[in-house]
Amino acid sequence: MGPLIHFAAVHDYCVLFNDTKVYPMGCPEAKIAKSRSRPETFTYRDQHTVESDLVWSPDGRKVALIADVYDFDWSGEGTDHEIREDHNHRIFLAIVSADRPPVGYRITEPIAEPKLNWLDNSRIELKSGVFFDLAANPPKPIP
Repeated sequence: MGPLIHFAAVHDYCVLFNDTKVYPMGCPEAKIAKSRSRPETFTYRDQHTVESDLVWSPDGRKVALIADVYDFDWSGEGTDHEIREDHNHRIFLAIVSADRPPVGYRITEPIAEPKLNWLDNSRIELKSGVFFDLAANPPKPIP
């Protein structure tokens, strides 16, 4: 019997492959920027939340998932009135493997139910009937 290979989503924002962080790149470290117009506000860019189950490809080399990528502002640090404001939400179908950087497709239509189905090793279907072909239209890097 070979080694046990597994993916896991940790706290809905970091995907591990055999205990190695693979999605998003650099998880869970955040890109932080201080606001010029509001110096008491910090902006956390390109935060990722896994919104679906992790679904294995038929050959077992990749998983697909739906991710919400967004920014949020945090202000009032250390006060009784800390405020978090989420904005700039973008939904992606992410394709994650252990040997390549994560890639995916931007989804611009609303998704009622984030369910995925691999049709074969290069085609994925969303429950809404939208299809993605990794060979005909290769996925792009995700922020």
